[in-house]
Amino acid sequence: TRIVHAKRENFNFLGFNVGWRESARGKNYVHVEPSAGSRQKFRGKVKAILNVWTHNQPTKAIVTRLNQLTRGWAQAFHYGNSTRVFGRLQQYVALRLRDWLWRKHNRSRPRCSYYSNVRLYGQYNLWKWPLNAVWKPA
Repeated sequence: TRIVHAKRENFNFLGFNVGWRESARGKNYVHVEPSAGSRQKFRGKVKAILNVWTHNQPTKAIVTRLNQLTRGWAQAFHYGNSTRVFGRLQQYVALRLRDWLWRKHNRSRPRCSYYSNVRLYGQYNLWKWPLNAVWKPA
């Protein structure tokens, strides 16, 4: 535990990084987003689900586990200014799933054209992250 002057430096609290930032209009606001450690732990869990030892499992079961993980993480961290972080993590999850499917089915075509976003979110039912703000200031 330590005492921090919140207007001068950022701090991590309960998996969030909290700090003051200046908006495009020149006003200061409290910026709250998932911390780097929380994002790294999430990426580690995605890697554990989509590793080489899971190629023998059905794709539907893997995508279901992946969707459960992403929904739970998004519900826990969907607060404040999480849109940018969620967009990056959505891209990360889609890329990892695309690579996993490409290796599982021994494809020779380019990954992004064969396993497009339309196919990942349509045929495989990958969950889309909420990419809008939870609350708007009054």
